[in-house]
Amino acid sequence: MDDERRERRIECGRSGAVCTPARVRNRLAGASDEALYNLIQNPDSVRALPAYQFDQQEGQRAVDRSAAARGMDASGRTLKDLTRFGTGLADQTYGNQLTRLLGLNQQGFSQG
Repeated sequence: MDDERRERRIECGRSGAVCTPARVRNRLAGASDEALYNLIQNPDSVRALPAYQFDQQEGQRAVDRSAAARGMDASGRTLKDLTRFGTGLADQTYGNQLTRLLGLNQQGFSQG
């Protein structure tokens, strides 16, 4: 039984204090609460996520290549396509991040 307890105990932060699984869940729930609050207060923060930046660059390249293949490099349609892509990506990334954080938040409440 002592071995089981030792395996379940983990260190919390820099202090080296020992945490129980419940304390770890509470810390994770607190972190997700803060991230959720920050996301709601500043929806543009999703633009700083590495995944968003990568998707944005790759999407812009795809739209640019498509326009070049049609011979419409700097046309109004290309600008419209770039705007539509950027807006859609931002909306999708925000929704995904919000769903992810709400899920973490709910896990913290149901298990804590």
